[in-house]
Amino acid sequence: MLSLNTNFTSLLAQKVLNLNNKSLGRSQEKLITGLRINRPGDDAAGYTIKTGMTTRISSLSQAVRNANDGISMVQISMGAVGQAIENLQRMRVLALNAANDTKGSQDVLNLQQEIKQRIGQLDTISQSTSFNGINMLDSTAPLETINQNQQAVLTGLASGWLEESERIIEEFYGIKGDGDTLKIDLKSVAEGGIDGAGGTAARVVANVPVGNGKSVAGSMSLEIDMNDFIPPNLPNGGSAPVYNDRIIMHEMVHAIFNRSVNVGTTGVPTWFNEGSAEFIHGADERIAGLGTGGTMAGNLTGFASANADYAKSFAAVRYMHDMIKAAGGNGVKDIFTKLQADPSTKNLDDALTEVAADLGGFNRYVSGAGFSGAAVTATAAGFETAFNASGADFINEQIDTTNADTGSIQGSDVNSQNPVKNAIDVVPDPFELKLTPLKYFNIDWLDGDPTKLDGFNAPITERTTLQVGDSVSDTFDMEFRGLSATSLGVDKLDITENQGLAMRDIDRAINTLTNFAAELGAIQNRLAKTIENDESQQRGQEAARGRIQDTDFTKEIAFSAKQQILQQVGTAMLAQANQLPQSILQLI
Repeated sequence: MLSLNTNFTSLLAQKVLNLNNKSLGRSQEKLITGLRINRPGDDAAGYTIKTGMTTRISSLSQAVRNANDGISMVQISMGAVGQAIENLQRMRVLALNAANDTKGSQDVLNLQQEIKQRIGQLDTISQSTSFNGINMLDSTAPLETINQNQQAVLTGLASGWLEESERIIEEFYGIKGDGDTLKIDLKSVAEGGIDGAGGTAARVVANVPVGNGKSVAGSMSLEIDMNDFIPPNLPNGGSAPVYNDRIIMHEMVHAIFNRSVNVGTTGVPTWFNEGSAEFIHGADERIAGLGTGGTMAGNLTGFASANADYAKSFAAVRYMHDMIKAAGGNGVKDIFTKLQADPSTKNLDDALTEVAADLGGFNRYVSGAGFSGAAVTATAAGFETAFNASGADFINEQIDTTNADTGSIQGSDVNSQNPVKNAIDVVPDPFELKLTPLKYFNIDWLDGDPTKLDGFNAPITERTTLQVGDSVSDTFDMEFRGLSATSLGVDKLDITENQGLAMRDIDRAINTLTNFAAELGAIQNRLAKTIENDESQQRGQEAARGRIQDTDFTKEIAFSAKQQILQQVGTAMLAQANQLPQSILQLI
C-alpha cells in the first residue's frame, strides 16, 4: 500500500536505526570507559555484585594502611626498647666495675652518679616515645607481678638462700638430700600465713613414718609465712639479726634431715634436730636474750618451742661438737655421718656409741679445765646428763655472745681458724638466679611463677585496637609496656653496697625488655602477615570484579563495528524510505 500521510517504511527504518544508534552508543561507552557495567540497567545483578566488591576492596585498602600504621608504632617502640637495653647494659658494666676491689669508695660513688643519670635516661625514653601524640611506653607503675613481696622472697630462694644452705650443710655436716621433691609454699598475708606475724616464720612439713625411718617421698614442703618475711629486703631478707636467709638455712637442715637420717619417734630427739638447725648458722643472740648460762640448765627432753628451748638445744649441740673434737674427732659431723649411713633404723644412741668407740670415749666439760671431767655414757641420755651437769659453765666460759660472730659452726667462735661469720655473711649472697638451685632436691615452686624471676612483665601502658580487615570484627589488639626505671624495677638501683644484687636487678630488667621486644617482634610479624592476607584478598576481589564489570574489548569492538555498519545501512534505508512518497506524483 502506497500512503502519503503515513510512511510505514520510514517509520520502521527510524525504529531500527534508533535501536542501532542506542546499541552503538552503549558499545562505544563501554569501549571508552573500559567497563561493561556503567549503570544498573547494563546488568542489574552484576551491578549489585560489583558494587559490593568495590566496597570491600576500598575497605581492605584502608585496612592495609591501618596495619601499616600499627607497624610504624611497633617500630618506634622497638627503637626505644633498643635504647633502653643499651642503657641497662651500660649500667651492668658500671656495676661490674664497682664490684672490683681495686675501686675506692669515692670511685664507686662516681660510678653511682652515672647510674643515676642512666636511670633518668630510661625515664626520658619512656616519656618521649610517641606516635601521632600517643605515648606508648610512658608509665610510672611498678613491675607487674603476682605479688611484689612474694616474688622478692622467691628471688632470694632462687638466688642463693637455698643453694648456699645446701652447700654449707653438706660441707660442715656431711649430709645431703636424695633427689626428692621439696615444695616451696608461700603462705600469703591475706590468708594469714602460717600463724600470722610474730609466730612461726617458716617450717618444713613432711609425712614422717611413725617409728624409725625418714620422711615419705614426695611429702615435704618448705612453708614460709609471708607475714614474717616482709619486708623482703634482699639480699639477706627481713631485718637484723635473724635475717630471712638464716631462717631458710635453719629449715634446710630439717629438710635434709628428713631425707637423710632417721627422724622417726625413736630416731633423733627434738633438741638435737632443732639444735643442729641453729648451730649451722649460729644462735648466740638466743642465748644473749636469756642472760647467764645458768638459765640453760635443765632437762633437754622438755622441748616446748620457746626461745629458751632453741637456745638450750643450740648450746647442747655445740657442747657435743666440742666434746667430740676434744676426743680427737671432727665434731657433730661424725654423728651425722653415722646417722646417714643407715637412715632406716640408726638413732642418736647408735651414732654416739659408734663415734665413742672410734675415739675411745668422751669426757664432759669441767669449768676452767675444758673436757677433762668424768666420762660421758655414749648414749643420748648420757649426753643429756653431762650437759645438764656442766652446760651452764660451758655457756658462760666458751660461748661469747658479745662479739660479731653468731656462734655458727662455720665461724671463728667455734674454730679460731675460721673467719668471723656475722649475721649478714653467715649465709653468702651470690645472687645468681637458678630456677633449679639445689643439687640434691627437685624444687617445686608451688606458690609462685618461677619464670617471672628471670624477667617480669612491665606494666601495660597502652592498648591499641587496629581495624585490619573489612569487617567490624576484624581487629587486632596491641599492648605496649612501660620503659621507665620504676616499671623495670631499677629506679632504686645502688651499686655502692651490693653489686651482685644490682646486677641481678639489671639482668631482670634486660630480660624484661627482651621479653617485650619479642612481643613487639611477634606483633610486627603478625601485622605483616595480616597485610599480606588483606592484599591477597584485595587482589582476588579486584580480579573477580574485573571479570564482572570490565569490557571484553575483542567482543565489544566486533559488536561496535557491526553496529556501525548497521547504522550506515539504516541511514541509507531511511533515506530511501523517505523518498517513497515521491512516487505518488508519478502516478498523478
